[in-house]
Amino acid sequence: MSTAAAAGPLLVGRSAALAGARELASRVLGYRAQALTVDGPPGIGKSTLASHIAAELRARGGWRVLVVSCLPGDAEHPGVVAERIVTTIDAPVTSSDPLPRLVEAFNSESIATCLVIEDVQWIDDATADAMLQIAEIYQAARAFFIVTARTGCSSFFERVKNISTTGMHGAHLTLPPLDPQDIGRLATTRLGVPVPREFARRVHRATGGSPLHVAIVLDQLDTAAPGERDLDQAISGLGCVASQRAGRFDRAVAQIVEASDPSARAALELLSFAERPLSLAFVDGRLAAEGLAPFSQSALLRTGLVRMVDETRVTSVHAMVSRSVRATASWRRSSAWHAALAEQGTRQERLRHRLAVLEAFPEAEDAEGLVDEFAAEGAAALDRGAFPEAFELFAAALSLAPRHDLVPLAVRAAVHAQRPELLHRIPEDVLAAADPQVRAAVHALLAAESHTVEQSLGHLDAGIRRRPTPGSGESAESSEGTVLLAHAASRTGRLAAALGRFGHGQHIFDTLVDRLAELVDALPAETADPRVVGARTEMVSLRGMLRCWAMFASGDWPGMPAIAADVRAVADELAGVPGADVAELGIRTIVGSLLHHQGRPREAHQQLQASISAASHPQFTTHSRMYLALLHFEAGLLDEAHDQMMHAFGGTLLTSEDAGTLYACAVAALTTGMRDDGDRAARFLRRVEEAPADLSGGPGVDSTARLVRAWLAVRAGDDAAAAHHLMEIDENAVGWRIVGPPPAMLLARALAATGRTGDLPALIERLEDPTLHCADVVRSALTSYVRGLLAVSRDDSEDAVRRLLDAVDHFDAVPALRPSLAGMPGGGLRLYRSVAALDAAAQILADPGASPAAAGRGRLLASQAAHVLAQSGLARLAEQARGLGAAESSPRDRPARTGAEENGRTAQAGVVPALECLTRREEQIAHLVSDGLSNREIAEALVVSVRTVEYHVRNALRKLQLPSRIELRRLIRTAAAESGGPGRC
Repeated sequence: MSTAAAAGPLLVGRSAALAGARELASRVLGYRAQALTVDGPPGIGKSTLASHIAAELRARGGWRVLVVSCLPGDAEHPGVVAERIVTTIDAPVTSSDPLPRLVEAFNSESIATCLVIEDVQWIDDATADAMLQIAEIYQAARAFFIVTARTGCSSFFERVKNISTTGMHGAHLTLPPLDPQDIGRLATTRLGVPVPREFARRVHRATGGSPLHVAIVLDQLDTAAPGERDLDQAISGLGCVASQRAGRFDRAVAQIVEASDPSARAALELLSFAERPLSLAFVDGRLAAEGLAPFSQSALLRTGLVRMVDETRVTSVHAMVSRSVRATASWRRSSAWHAALAEQGTRQERLRHRLAVLEAFPEAEDAEGLVDEFAAEGAAALDRGAFPEAFELFAAALSLAPRHDLVPLAVRAAVHAQRPELLHRIPEDVLAAADPQVRAAVHALLAAESHTVEQSLGHLDAGIRRRPTPGSGESAESSEGTVLLAHAASRTGRLAAALGRFGHGQHIFDTLVDRLAELVDALPAETADPRVVGARTEMVSLRGMLRCWAMFASGDWPGMPAIAADVRAVADELAGVPGADVAELGIRTIVGSLLHHQGRPREAHQQLQASISAASHPQFTTHSRMYLALLHFEAGLLDEAHDQMMHAFGGTLLTSEDAGTLYACAVAALTTGMRDDGDRAARFLRRVEEAPADLSGGPGVDSTARLVRAWLAVRAGDDAAAAHHLMEIDENAVGWRIVGPPPAMLLARALAATGRTGDLPALIERLEDPTLHCADVVRSALTSYVRGLLAVSRDDSEDAVRRLLDAVDHFDAVPALRPSLAGMPGGGLRLYRSVAALDAAAQILADPGASPAAAGRGRLLASQAAHVLAQSGLARLAEQARGLGAAESSPRDRPARTGAEENGRTAQAGVVPALECLTRREEQIAHLVSDGLSNREIAEALVVSVRTVEYHVRNALRKLQLPSRIELRRLIRTAAAESGGPGRC
């Protein structure tokens, strides 16, 4: 059976199982009946696998495929499943007994038959007996039986299993949970974007790899309303999800537990509360303490809910089984298991069970001593970087006693875990009595999590004003309070930048920068103490971030040109601080975005590449990739842009949905829409449109989304829509500063196309505004282009051509994104250059009196533009450019010229006389060789293959009797110098 013939849903993590099934199917075609038995716990994917195999066979053709499900209660109705099989076959039968009816039905067609019977733990005895006899009858037939069941739940299944594992009669599969790699592949397929490894690991930790529950998490993420997608919420929702699938799973597990003997049931409960492997001896000992007989290891394994780790240890098959089994335990037994487990394992494992015992029997534990142990274990987790664990331990301690000294530690754990929403779990009375600065930091973090910048700044302002003064009766200010305020301020600054809310809170950032400097200066200069070194690194990193946000908060638009350099200087300073790499790389992301907005693509590319070159925080990597996607798109590299964007969007899955996620949605809509995936682009844009106003209403997200809609309108040829969306950006006070000046060129084009050329002078004035920082060469390209369109509107063809070509030349002076792209026309702004080249070519070639040299350049510009526009998804514009750049016929197809005409051609075009023996295409390529372009670059410019270029170069060298490209270049340049012309056509 060919993989290409597969149908049905993509099956992840089951490649070996599918390969085995295909091998069995190939045996069946050789008239050897086969049986495949598949078992496992509920939710492991038995039916999915069987359905997939059946779909493959059905798609292949030549197979009769029957799928029959056994249902609860079938066992009480003799022959009901057999009748279901006969009905599925839809064949005439005369007998009334199950076996003859099945035989008649199976004999109704001679083609290979695949019969899938799902959930045979519910099969009735009459059908079971008939099926066993059928298996004997059809041993030498083209019959493939696939039978699924819960582990250990059916004597019939065990008998079929014995048949399948005897000789060459078939095979047996016990499906394991998915591993993190499988989950990553499944999530990538389900969500449509490459997911980070950390995403797959977190889902695996939560679900244990249960395919059912992995699918539930992915469903919640995929269907979450805009602004409400959150991985942690999707995971936490597993415990209370009210889906039919989850309910069936819980009921199935409960049925297995109830059907087990008392000792096996007790062992299942104990293992579910442990949530880790236990030794067989320990389990037996605890059962004996409960007055129960030793459990049967085989009986326990037959439940399918546990697995052996090694010869002496057993554990639940996955976390969701443990959760469902725990739900079946009585309160008394739950307390007994917690008490037993509190006596062994690591300290953290024991603490969890001791806390459960304390909640059930307050007098059984020393609460104060338990708080101290939780605090010590939390501090240890904090030191080793296990931040979510640390918060859980501190939260447990605070639930027992109002220890105000633990509040800063809990806040620190939540901050470093990048999960400020956890702070809601700190009891209100405990927080009310905490240090004022710590309390202000908590409120500011929660306000930022709710996307309310002004409220967060208000809490920060209150916090920095509460600085104790000597003699005030309060303790000296702790460094912890300042550091936590700095963390909250950094998060608020990032939110303000994402929402485009500039010009607020500068004094807050400046004050904290100064206080952090004081704290750093107070630390010992030379020390090997890791705590001191870590504190210094943290403060220096935070100070660097706050210096950046203070620059944005100044609101000094005329001074904005200096910001990129100043922010880069901060990153360079941090580069020399060991351990400050996360802050440094995060700041380089900011630098890269600023340089992109300022029309400096190569410098932006360098900074953004640096920011993802190391394992920086996923949030920074996501933003870096998003801006890299925009850079690649503007450079005419749509496929690279799309790849970067999909990785960027995958990174947003790790955090709650925020303004940064909406930016990613907008850019993802751009790359998918330009790749002709309109439905997907529309879904991305709807996510932006339908998001809460506090996320989507800022000028940053709004301007980016409007730019995307404008590009999609350009692609569709809807100039009016493009003009509408771009005017919205133009009328926004920070519009062009958000998306960068180059898109203003699209606005000029759309205005000209819709007859609104009267608005072009005002647009030129805005582009020349010194507060709109832009690289000089890009500003010149844009203003020349808009002036060229004005000249077109005045019917001044000569001025229009001059200015449009000037725009093209300025775009050609923009550096390429990377050295491998050097020499490509337009550098880092090839896409915008291509639009300008198209319009320049149209003006040149519309003039019937254009010289051959001018017409030749026009066709070359059109050909170059056609290639880039086609690569960028702008098929309509590419077709226009191809029409303009169509090559002329060869010399033998043209009428002979008179001597005067030939002399005129040479005089006008500056054609090197020695090249007259070449065809027009060979001559064109020869001049490009003389300009230093490689064969690949010439091929891209002329939209031909590299081999075609090589062929013409060889012909040119042969006709001119030249040994190399160097000699060809020398010939053309020498002749051009002698004639005083460019030597170009």
